[in-house]
Amino acid sequence: MRRRIKKILLSLIIFLLIGAGFFFIGGAPRAEKISWGVNFSQKQAENLGLDWQKTYLALLDDLRVKNLKILTHWDLIEPREGEYNFADLDWQIEKAEERGAKIILVIGLKTGRWPECHEPSWARNQKSKTKNQKLLEYIEKIINRYKNSPAIWVWQVENEPFFPFGECPKIE
Repeated sequence: MRRRIKKILLSLIIFLLIGAGFFFIGGAPRAEKISWGVNFSQKQAENLGLDWQKTYLALLDDLRVKNLKILTHWDLIEPREGEYNFADLDWQIEKAEERGAKIILVIGLKTGRWPECHEPSWARNQKSKTKNQKLLEYIEKIINRYKNSPAIWVWQVENEPFFPFGECPKIE
């Protein structure tokens, strides 16, 4: 048994040394082109006491950001069950389109920025099956609304959904 453990440990050490040798001798591959971008959350800007529209325009106009990851928040877009308020997100996407910016649109329940999950108050006490169905309806509404936007090049559904942090309901 000891001999087997020694063989495994020796194999692991050799493997790690070979891997480290490749990294240090050959060096890590260098990126040919790096495209920088920014995350934007309307709710986070407001939580910081900023005028979210001025902040967003400053990113686009002053910093000339061309790559945006926009975090949507379910509680802002559907504050009451079945009643959608797309005005703010419409504005953000329109301004990005006007400036030729590209968007990664993050949708779902867990979209980033504390508290991570942005569940509307009306959904909090619903049974899991009902809540999940309402979430899928919400996601479908957003996708159908913005699917033809030339600015949106990637959709991210949920942000790190299987990492249990933030103020999030238990996944069932």
